[in-house]
Amino acid sequence: MNGSRGMRSNLSKYAVGLLMFFGVLVTLSAAGTGEQVDTEIRMPSQPRQYIAPLGDEAATPELVLPFSEVVVPGSDTTVVSYTLSIFDSEGDLVWQLVERETERRGFFGRLFGGERPSIPLPDTLVWDGTYRNSELGPEGEHVPDDDYTYQVVIADYDGNTASTPPFAVTVDNTPPQVTRLDSPHRRFAPIPSSARTEFVINQEGSREHDWQGTIRDSQGEAVWQWTQRNVNMRNRDQDRVPAPEIVWDGTVNIQGDPSVGELVPEGEYSYELVGRDRAGNVTRVALEYPIELSLTAGDVELHLGDQVNAFSPNNNGVQDTLSFFVNVFDTEGVVQWQLHITEHGAPGQVLRSITGLAPVPNEIVFNGRSAAGTVLPDGEYQASFTVEYDTGYIAEAVPVAFTLDTTAPQAEVRYDTLPAPAVDRDRVAFGGETRDRVEFTVNADEDQDWEAVLYINGEEYMRMLRSDFGELSFPFTVEWDGRDLDGQEAPDAVYELYLVATDRAGNTGRSNIVRIEKDTRDPAVHLHMGDADLDEQPEAFQISTRAEAEDTVVPMRIEYEAEDLIEEMRLEVRDSQGRVVASRVSRTAFDSYTWSGRNNAGAPVSDGVYTVDLRVSYLNGAVSEVLEQGPIVVDSTRPSVALGDQVAIEINPRPFAPENMGRQEELTLELGVRAGIVVQSWEVDIRDRTGRTFYKFSGTGNPPAELMWDGRSADGELVQSAELYRAVFTVNDRSGAVERAETTIEIDILVIEDGDVLRIVVPSIQFPPNSADLFGVSDEDMDRNFHTLRRIAAILTQYNSRDIVIEGHAAHVYFRASDPLHRQEHVGVLVPLSAARAEQVRRALIILGLDRDRMSTVGIGGSRPVVPHSNREEVWKNRRVEFIMVR
Repeated sequence: MNGSRGMRSNLSKYAVGLLMFFGVLVTLSAAGTGEQVDTEIRMPSQPRQYIAPLGDEAATPELVLPFSEVVVPGSDTTVVSYTLSIFDSEGDLVWQLVERETERRGFFGRLFGGERPSIPLPDTLVWDGTYRNSELGPEGEHVPDDDYTYQVVIADYDGNTASTPPFAVTVDNTPPQVTRLDSPHRRFAPIPSSARTEFVINQEGSREHDWQGTIRDSQGEAVWQWTQRNVNMRNRDQDRVPAPEIVWDGTVNIQGDPSVGELVPEGEYSYELVGRDRAGNVTRVALEYPIELSLTAGDVELHLGDQVNAFSPNNNGVQDTLSFFVNVFDTEGVVQWQLHITEHGAPGQVLRSITGLAPVPNEIVFNGRSAAGTVLPDGEYQASFTVEYDTGYIAEAVPVAFTLDTTAPQAEVRYDTLPAPAVDRDRVAFGGETRDRVEFTVNADEDQDWEAVLYINGEEYMRMLRSDFGELSFPFTVEWDGRDLDGQEAPDAVYELYLVATDRAGNTGRSNIVRIEKDTRDPAVHLHMGDADLDEQPEAFQISTRAEAEDTVVPMRIEYEAEDLIEEMRLEVRDSQGRVVASRVSRTAFDSYTWSGRNNAGAPVSDGVYTVDLRVSYLNGAVSEVLEQGPIVVDSTRPSVALGDQVAIEINPRPFAPENMGRQEELTLELGVRAGIVVQSWEVDIRDRTGRTFYKFSGTGNPPAELMWDGRSADGELVQSAELYRAVFTVNDRSGAVERAETTIEIDILVIEDGDVLRIVVPSIQFPPNSADLFGVSDEDMDRNFHTLRRIAAILTQYNSRDIVIEGHAAHVYFRASDPLHRQEHVGVLVPLSAARAEQVRRALIILGLDRDRMSTVGIGGSRPVVPHSNREEVWKNRRVEFIMVR
């Protein structure tokens, strides 16, 4: 029996073991069938926290973190420990809280799936800003102000851990600092006669998140407030110090108050500056003394009465002095009084004092002089007035501001005719086709109500104030076409206009006087040609310019009107191409002109048909013209003799370069005379472009077969570069017949050594009169221009190591330096014209392949002539372009 019981007992033990074994398997299997979740802390990202453990009640005393609600244990596990650690800016531990569950589940608890031990989780974790478990300070002592980081770590029953990122916290026990709060004054009066209409508060303090200043009345009600706040909570670098200066004008400024902008009542007010930092520390500092706001002058009143607060002590009898009127409301016990004149804003620098004993006068007159007796300079000043009583009390009036101004208002009216400007500034007239209106440009001091005064034929006609025109600012430009305000034509007359204004200080200023004439006359002009004694004039007038012929001329008579209005008379004789060959130009009227077939230099013109133009310009812009009168036929040949090809002349080389970089060259002139002609005399006349003789060969009997010429005149003058000369071969035979032949001498581009530079002088580039347009000339001149420019480009390319200065030169029409128009023509016409022509040549050379960076241009005008401008025969040489090659 015992053996069987023992056997049953052993079987029971095995059965229990098997059951436990299978039970464990079931438990483990069941545990492994669900989805696994890791232990974690779901704490949202924390901005930097600010605490002030030692701060006042308004401060945040400790760091409080949510905890239990953000901890999520993993699947089938529990949280058994948590740690909150605080580190300083060096990373050293200053405070640590560690809570840990040490009890573990036993064998049977694990075997039968018993509950796992866990640690209770508080709702929040709190740090009070002290040391704990740290080597840096004693337990419970507060840490210093600084930036810190904190981190929370948890662990579960299975040994898994989870932690938050490091977050920031700042300990700031230091409240905002106010290092200055004061004012230069204690009393002010925001009224018009006061020199102190604002109250200024100076303040300094630390950089904080929030500053606010408040002004309160005697009942403690806020009447004015300013706020300065950093709206970016995450960027403490944007925290600011308080505004260094606060200015109160005595009005209400409280957000939402319906009386904003209204003046507060008279009385005493206080000012408090409040600073708040991010940790909640608050500092309140009040101005040590009350702000006294007065809307009256107080015990003593100083004012100007009905005077303006400006005067001009210049002894002209107008506002030379300024009177200060005094009201003393309590006259009993007055001992003495003082009036001080100072610069506005500098009350400590007294420039003049006027003092006296009781009684106080009702009026004190100030003459604008300093204590030294000199007139004070123009500027802003203030007068302060005090009364001293026998009790020692000193009553002070609100200062009165005023202006000392001895400078008269300034104005200027510039005017000119349009579209053509007036030439005679002493007599400006309009009303004609080229001067049909007048442009006025008015500039004047803005702060004056200027009055325009208009005279017509010496009689005052009208006055109008600037304010009559509405909003009008200076400067402004206006045109007048001669019509009145109703759009009707104003009468022809002399109009005079000026501006006048008197400023607040009594100074009167006037502009210049504008004097213009409206004259709409359109005078006529007539040109009569031929002998006045003849009843009938020929269809064409004949002029012979033969040397042996009797002089013949064409007389002309001119009839004109309005001689007093004539600005210029211009009579021009033109050839069939429209080119002027002879002229007379005068600023005074002339009634006759005679032409003998010669140009202005006295040389005979070429044979051909000519016409006459007469143009009269008037001061008012009217123009009268008589065009293409004539014709006049000029013939220098003998009508009964046919010359034929009796003589010939040839030249070599072509082109001719008599002197080029030191190399000399001569021109060969080959002369031929037809057999059978008995030569009495001969000559070869080499003429320039004007027909003037440049050099002449002559002799008697038969001429030589060849002549050699070095390219110079009898005076040693060298020919002009790129110019065309005419060689006229003339033979006189014994019968009196004259035989002629001619040829053209083309001069090459001449490069002349001039010290270290090389110079090319070219007068033959043609431009239209008063124009820089290379393409505005005739086809013949244009072809000649491009031929010359291509040759110049080829030569300049040979010297590509040198830079090129292109100079434009011009010739004066008004050649007398004493003539006022000489300087005007040089500056206003010749310099810009010669500069523009030089620039056109530079652009052409760029097109022809020259490097633009090598070339620069300059306009010389008429300042460097090669011949006097009065030499009308050779003045064409002054119209030239020079090329200077420099290293």
